[in-house]
Amino acid sequence: MASTAIGKVFKWIGLALGAVVVIIIAVTVTFYARTSRIVNKKYATAAARPLYVPTDSATVANGRHLAISVAGCAECHGQHLEGLVVVDDPAFGRLYSPNITRGKGGLPDGFDIVAFERALRHGNRHDGTSLWVMPAYHFCYLGDEDVAALWAYVSSVPPVDKEWPQRKLGPIGNMLMAQGKLVLLTAPVVDKSDPPPPKPKPDTTAAYGSYLVHVSCIGCHRQNLSGGPIFTAPPDWAPAANITRGGALANYTEAAFFNTLRTGKRPGGDSLNVIMPWRGIGTMSDDELRAVWNYLQSVPPAAYATAPWEEPK
Repeated sequence: MASTAIGKVFKWIGLALGAVVVIIIAVTVTFYARTSRIVNKKYATAAARPLYVPTDSATVANGRHLAISVAGCAECHGQHLEGLVVVDDPAFGRLYSPNITRGKGGLPDGFDIVAFERALRHGNRHDGTSLWVMPAYHFCYLGDEDVAALWAYVSSVPPVDKEWPQRKLGPIGNMLMAQGKLVLLTAPVVDKSDPPPPKPKPDTTAAYGSYLVHVSCIGCHRQNLSGGPIFTAPPDWAPAANITRGGALANYTEAAFFNTLRTGKRPGGDSLNVIMPWRGIGTMSDDELRAVWNYLQSVPPAAYATAPWEEPK
């Protein structure tokens, strides 16, 4: 009798465990299927823009300056544009920024200024699927001449042979993306209907500072510069600072602002967070930094944002 009862208990435990396993498998399959649909969705692409690309040394030098100091290309793709590890975690996923040189594992044959502009400003691949993490939602503000200069520079970089493993989301990453809590695709959040804005005349005014800030800063600090959790950032990244006069800049002078971006040290002596790309931004010219400062002084104070960043509109 006792052995029969014990056998029944184990039978029911086995059935319960089996049911739990079936449920876990079903939920996992559902999440992976939903993520696959999200990743493979095709988006409307903007009209082709075969921009004229000068190849003179001044244009290439301007493109290099933009890539390092303004657009931050080297921060994500590496000093030689060979690509970098973004996140490599078995639970979350394995993501790498691509090699964008002409070396093995880099840009495919036929990748030209049209494909570059589409990727940079709109976050689209040639097949209509979205790039991952590519901050087109602030590169869409680049003027034509700066897009052309960036392509002139990228095209001039010596080929680097670097092949990265295929991107892959882990179980946690898949679950979060399937639930809409992890946004990695950028094509859906860029308005493709508006023509690109013209680049303002480079000077020290707030108008030109606005251009630089929109290209360089809003990807982390948000449109109103209130800071908070960073859009598409890896899970271990700290939130961005509020860089309005209602936040981190409240007690800054222009001299302190310059010094912080040139040294990575705040006025009190503590260091900026390691994810802040001050080494690149700090190589902006004095006139560029002064234009940024003048624009930041014109931005209304904002309260620090604590909620996750919703998709930019």
